Amino acid sequence: MMVVTIASQKLRKSLKPMIKMMEQVMLEIRSCINVLTRIVMEKRFSRCPGSKYRFAFKIQLEL
Repeated sequence: MMVVTIASQKLRKSLKPMIKMMEQVMLEIRSCINVLTRIVMEKRFSRCPGSKYRFAFKIQLEL
């Protein structure tokens, strides 16, 4: 799993290209696996006053 934690909304918008690049890396990793999989992106919002965003990309088996 790849995880990125982003501290502010403005920073999140400026990091969209990096998030796209991480998705591409996950696609390349996924192509090497011989079972049905899918890439899942999770957005988690902390309840802290700083509003941190956490993006987690993982490769999940298809059932």
